[in-house]
Amino acid sequence: MASISFHPFSVFPEYVKGGGGGSGDGGDSVPSSDVTLIVSIVEEFSDGNGDSDYDIFLDDIFDAMDAVGGGPCMDDHDTDPHVSMSRGVKFKSSYHESSYFYSANLEVAIWQSMYPNGAVIGANTKANFPPNDAGRNRKYVGYGNLYFFFDRANITKAFGPSRALSDDEYYYATLYEKGGASEFYESVSSINFNYNSGSGDNNNYEHNPYSWDATMAMHDMTDGWDLPPNCDQEGEAFFGIPMSRNSQSNLVSSSSFQSQFDFEVLLDRNFTYMNDFGTNHGWLVGEQIGNGAGSIVDKDTAHIPLFYVGTTNPNMVSLSLSPSISSLYHPKTVFSVKKCFISIYFLKGGMSLADIVSIAKNIEFGTLYVKPAFLFQDDDGSVKLQFEADANSALGYLYDNLCKMIGISWNYDSPANNLGKFTNCAMHAAGDRAIYGCGPENGNRGGFCPQMTLAYKVSFQSDDAASEFLQRGNNYVNYWRALYPSGVAVGTQQFCPSGGCLGLFLNRYDLFNVFKPDLGGSWVEYNGGTVAPTISPAPSYSGGCHDSRNSHLDKCFRKTHRRSASAVIWRSLGAIGQFSVILLMFMSSTIAGSLFLTRAKKKKFKNETYLQFLVRDLRQKEKKKKKKLKKSKKILKKELHEDILAGDSLAESSRRLSSSKSKESSRSIKRSRSKTKSIKTKDTSESSGRSRSKSKKRSSRSKSRSKGEKKKNLDPTKKSKEVRQLV
Repeated sequence: MASISFHPFSVFPEYVKGGGGGSGDGGDSVPSSDVTLIVSIVEEFSDGNGDSDYDIFLDDIFDAMDAVGGGPCMDDHDTDPHVSMSRGVKFKSSYHESSYFYSANLEVAIWQSMYPNGAVIGANTKANFPPNDAGRNRKYVGYGNLYFFFDRANITKAFGPSRALSDDEYYYATLYEKGGASEFYESVSSINFNYNSGSGDNNNYEHNPYSWDATMAMHDMTDGWDLPPNCDQEGEAFFGIPMSRNSQSNLVSSSSFQSQFDFEVLLDRNFTYMNDFGTNHGWLVGEQIGNGAGSIVDKDTAHIPLFYVGTTNPNMVSLSLSPSISSLYHPKTVFSVKKCFISIYFLKGGMSLADIVSIAKNIEFGTLYVKPAFLFQDDDGSVKLQFEADANSALGYLYDNLCKMIGISWNYDSPANNLGKFTNCAMHAAGDRAIYGCGPENGNRGGFCPQMTLAYKVSFQSDDAASEFLQRGNNYVNYWRALYPSGVAVGTQQFCPSGGCLGLFLNRYDLFNVFKPDLGGSWVEYNGGTVAPTISPAPSYSGGCHDSRNSHLDKCFRKTHRRSASAVIWRSLGAIGQFSVILLMFMSSTIAGSLFLTRAKKKKFKNETYLQFLVRDLRQKEKKKKKKLKKSKKILKKELHEDILAGDSLAESSRRLSSSKSKESSRSIKRSRSKTKSIKTKDTSESSGRSRSKSKKRSSRSKSRSKGEKKKNLDPTKKSKEVRQLV
């Protein structure tokens, strides 16, 4: 890309179409389709050679990729520009489908009127590429960039155009942002282009929720689901057995959930037998970077789904309009306005995570043993590993109780639990039982089907290659069956060490809660076990976090369940730090108690209890503190009074004090010298005369020294007093 230059490309919206989806969950199911926005690149001719800027760019990038060994995996067919909006969509009826595509294409018609020559895509904001170090790696986004997508979710590099936007390009690029779209929404009311109205099936159809049965619990995660009655929203939450050995989810505490099975031996990473995948998910037990099978490097999502709970949004509602008449008076008019309808809301949602966890904690199931049965490819082309479905096992007992407690009402059976919490969106019926088996493959009509999906929609090179692949895989399955003749309770030393635990999954990636068998307890595995999960496929409503229906969203949940700073600090200490703090507190409390007992034994009165002594001792300490405080206040007040009023008298007294000290010192010197004179002999008069003259000289020197010292001593005292007066 460093060797390629390109101009900003304008994008023109064409239409929204359907089609291209799967066939649904069964022959009687409504058709599913993909929703795609078709766009085109506006061609500009700035070279003068007859080739557009976009064609020149395509030639340059394909030549550059081929020059560095792009290889046969490069898509050199120049895929038509489009936006994939959704996959595997199922509408309630053909009427709902046509209504949706009409409203979507009416929006496209408004865009076409707003951008007659297309618009350069971009934003006047900052972002970080790659997404790590978001605070330090932010760059200006701008308009007309091209991006390198590592997968559908992550952009790792941005490439800017070779020139800035022209005035016209900048006007249309910022038209919507600056609020110039309102006039187009008012003026455009029709569609002036042809579009595909839906899935391509021209037959009229309607989803009949009352044709739902338990076999629909076996669904394809890449296709739309047929929802049961009174449910208007899909959801991926389910109970299952964790089987991942190398989970890369950042939201799960453990990275490995079992050490009994290595599913790598069942895969075909070298494409020895298989041709390609029908989806871009690759191997669900963990895809590898560099493997050409899929464009998405998936995390290890191996698990055995047991019971699909569906959406965790309990506030999903359906609106109904009933005829009613009410009069409203408008203050600026002389007439009243008739309002001829009333809104009625019906709850058509699921069960909250808190209620799901509470119900699971009340089910006393035994240790869950699993035993592989065989490897096979189902009718949708997915490669799956079947496990034995024993209706009399702990797994069958658990399935029966989940159906009884939170399954949907069906076949004259209703769920019942002590909490009185139920869901409309579980993919299993309250009347379903483990003895009904595993749907069409078992020849029954139940939903009890412990399977693990290895890959979606696998295409093999030939029938012989498919047969050889399955035979090779079943050889390993037979080895596991011989190794665990009675099944095995999976787990690791760090995760469920006793084995046989049940997991509550939010989706294929994230394990939320884990339940031990025999009511042995449970723990939160999600997000370090700190807060409840908030990721849900539920829609958001207007009103932000003030609307209670948005409480499940991540932003709103963090606002209402924000942890205190003390709790964060305490958790950050870890087990050793917390134990050290508790031990230190215990030791300090015991030392304080022993000191108090020692003091009480010495000073408490006779027949006085320890509590009475403690109260008396505290009162005495308070009295002493008050006395000391009063005394210090008096002393301070007296000093301030003397400093302010004494003034020059203080300086005068200091002078007198220094002069008196000098006189006393001279007198002491004379006394000492007179004593020495009396001790000496009085023989010679000359020596006595000399000594007297010397003593006179010394006395005069001492006087002069004392005067000098007095002068010197006066200055610092005077300065200090002056400073004190100023202060």
